[in-house]
Amino acid sequence: MMVKSVIDVGTNSTRLLVAKVSDGKVSEIVRLTKITRLGDKLNATGRISIESAKRTADVINDYLNIAKKENAKVIGVFGTQALREASNRDEILDYFESATGKQVKVISGEEEAIYSFKGATLELGDKKKVVVDIGGGSTEIAFGAGQPESVVSTDLGCVRFTEKYGLVNRVSKDKAEEIVKEIENQLRLSFSKKNLSDYQAVFLGGTATTLAAIALGLEKYDRKKVHLTSISRSTIENIAFELSLLDAKERSKFKVIEKERLEVIAAGALILLGIINVFEIENIIVSETDLLDGLLVFAV
Repeated sequence: MMVKSVIDVGTNSTRLLVAKVSDGKVSEIVRLTKITRLGDKLNATGRISIESAKRTADVINDYLNIAKKENAKVIGVFGTQALREASNRDEILDYFESATGKQVKVISGEEEAIYSFKGATLELGDKKKVVVDIGGGSTEIAFGAGQPESVVSTDLGCVRFTEKYGLVNRVSKDKAEEIVKEIENQLRLSFSKKNLSDYQAVFLGGTATTLAAIALGLEKYDRKKVHLTSISRSTIENIAFELSLLDAKERSKFKVIEKERLEVIAAGALILLGIINVFEIENIIVSETDLLDGLLVFAV
């Protein structure tokens, strides 16, 4: 059994997993998430700012120290949508390497979807699934049973949509419904009509886990309670519209929402709602195992 570690440098958050891995089974030692907003203003400027890169590099260094203290023999660092998209990507990657001593490997949207699928389904058997990972800059959707059979990466992301529609602030119900319709129309450009009646719908990422925590009425986040929770479409719709009718400060009435997620959670919730509307999904399962687990087992 080997101790391995993986760091996911995302558009909105930077995450760490240190675990013992044996025969595809993950025995978690440390799992951390920090909102670092690497993709802040990326949608408007096309570039990652040095301020965003610096605060992300600081967290990467913290995580590397933790992984080393836990005697991780292998440490992989991976980047996703913000680093795929930024016009100054090479400059930022060079900065990360000089600031942390580690090379960040940028994975494609398709690779991200595959690893998310594999990580999410480690405990869920071979039933057919649609696995959806909503991130800050993109959303990955994969279909399959034991293995993903088809994958699509879209540019639906909670940071991107927050900036595009001013969703730090409250919007009207009509405006929120318009945004959901745009999400649905965008998805229909990527997907032909697909019957998912015999598929299990599994959702990953901070948006899904936060909505699950709200639906459960939690005041303090509890990963064990959230993992594999089922939420109905009507519950998701109610929460999504309630969040969009509040501004970022007012959303703090839900104590379970991380302070750094208050600005982007409404956009994420509307994206999630648009996805389940298009695929006519009535219930989703929220998984706490995801891209990190897939990368840990299959990529490092």
